[in-house]
Amino acid sequence: MNFERMFRATMTETVTLEAPTGVDSYAQQDYTGATVLTYSAWLNRKPTEVRTTTGQTRTSETTVYLGEKIGAGGDRTPLADLTTPTPLWRLTLPDGSQPPIIYVRELRDPSGDRHIAIYC
Repeated sequence: MNFERMFRATMTETVTLEAPTGVDSYAQQDYTGATVLTYSAWLNRKPTEVRTTTGQTRTSETTVYLGEKIGAGGDRTPLADLTTPTPLWRLTLPDGSQPPIIYVRELRDPSGDRHIAIYC
């Protein structure tokens, strides 16, 4: 079994992501009508210090490593073909909670495979 297949086998959780569709009258992100994207994921619930895009140091309680996008029919799309989420997106964890996204990190391994870590 190659490393990539073993890594994907650890993605036992399911999370969803939604890109904002606009801003509401209170200047908050609005997700009305947003497409819900479902991903396989591995959750690491170890606190980690991360630096945000504005340079602040924050503590992330959970790091979500995205696997593959899961379509309605169960078909899977590799991350290489997908848009990278941003901290404005809404993340829903398996327990239904929606923690704010602090930082999103895109990584490429030596073989060129794309990986996305979401700190929240």
